[in-house]
Amino acid sequence: MSDLADLPWSDGLRLDPDGVSAFLRSVDRGWFDEGALREEEDLPAAEVARIRTTLLALKLLRPAATDPQRLEPNSPGRAAAEVVSPVHETVYRLQREASRLQGTLLSLESAYQQHVRSRDDTSLEVIDDWTHVRAMIAEQSWCATTEVLAILPGGLRTAETLAETLPRNLAMLERGVRLRVIYQHTARTSQVTRSHVTSINAAGGLVRTVGHFVEGLVVFDQETAFLPTRTDDGTPPGAAVVRSAKVTRFLAAVFEYLWAEASPFLPSVMGYADATGDLRSAVARVLAQGLKDGVAARRLGMSERTFRRHVSHLMTELNATSRFQAGVLAARAGLLGAEGDGEEETETEAET
Repeated sequence: MSDLADLPWSDGLRLDPDGVSAFLRSVDRGWFDEGALREEEDLPAAEVARIRTTLLALKLLRPAATDPQRLEPNSPGRAAAEVVSPVHETVYRLQREASRLQGTLLSLESAYQQHVRSRDDTSLEVIDDWTHVRAMIAEQSWCATTEVLAILPGGLRTAETLAETLPRNLAMLERGVRLRVIYQHTARTSQVTRSHVTSINAAGGLVRTVGHFVEGLVVFDQETAFLPTRTDDGTPPGAAVVRSAKVTRFLAAVFEYLWAEASPFLPSVMGYADATGDLRSAVARVLAQGLKDGVAARRLGMSERTFRRHVSHLMTELNATSRFQAGVLAARAGLLGAEGDGEEETETEAET
């Protein structure tokens, strides 16, 4: 059976205009006449030899039954069958081999994870090195089999970060793994993020957004969860890796609660769209708490400048002359929602 390297097109053979013309002249004459090609087309001998080799490789010429030295034109339909059939056969064989190898390797995953947990003898592991955390998340992504849940708070994602994660996400979805992601509403304003979400949605993934601050979380198959740790010096965070089934199921339940409250992310719709009301409520809540602009902006995953613009719009809408009055009027108007009831977080608590 042929390997891909043995197939004619693997050598870069292409049927150019000279080759097409030579083939059609052969059809008119009934055979491939090298001498006529050199004289009538004014082609050098080397070029005629190249055309002859190409047409033979593509099965458009074949030796005559009565004279093997005489080359006759072959039907393009028959030539296509003769050339493409080995390609299909080779691709089918490679696909079967790839599926067999994938099945063999993935069959070891469950035993591998059991031995890892047994070796570590712990259901919680704290890793301070963000590079190590990223590598572990990438490994879990390639090994996931049922479902991946992700909460990704904070500001906008960089193009580099999204480009790194997209192939893994698409590969998961292609394997039949269910993928659901929650961003903050500010992700809707990024063209790069909208393009990323468009690809995820097209492959079967689901993305929603929320207005309020949430902690980051990634749960794989309800077996392994990653919880980012906080840093005070601005360095990339590490993560707590949780392997306790009870804890990961609880975290998955927390995700489901947030998912039910989140708004679908439709990349085709510019701006906040149907999330506008939720975002307005989120701004009203942090305003009513009296948080400083920097703290409030971080909670909502936006810049201080963007936060001030939302506050200005809200004050105009409520006809308020001060932020304090805007908070009071927002509460009276019911803009704080259920999350504002009994919420007494102080500025110090928000910054921890």
